[in-house]
Amino acid sequence: MGKLKPKQEIAAFQIAIGQDKKKAAKAAKITPQTLSAWLKEPAFEAQINKYRYECLQEAQAKFTSLACQAVETLEKSLIEAKSERVKLEAARFILNTIQIYPYNERAGVLSIGKRSEADILHERKVEKAKEENRKYFDSILPL
Repeated sequence: MGKLKPKQEIAAFQIAIGQDKKKAAKAAKITPQTLSAWLKEPAFEAQINKYRYECLQEAQAKFTSLACQAVETLEKSLIEAKSERVKLEAARFILNTIQIYPYNERAGVLSIGKRSEADILHERKVEKAKEENRKYFDSILPL
């Protein structure tokens, strides 16, 4: 498919930011059926994933900035608070946070998906081959 048309770009962006199909179709001035067809195209899926990736990058940058400010606030509370209770709560929060952040698997990772048409096509071929293998082995091996 290659480069997307302007209406496809609009629809892909709307889907990427979380709009439902009906609202995304309306924003792009297309029918929901057209959008459903586009959603099956690897290039369209890749563009949605690219937009999601960009949104995630922007959100992470904002989060990092806010995290820095939050840490400064905690530090100030821990050092300058007149109340021992406030200091203790700040200390507890910091110690609890260290156990789960950063790089802890329990924190979870957001999965966006492939961002290139070729990768999506390859992934689909692999999944199809896996399914064919599963069906074959199911047919020859009794349960």
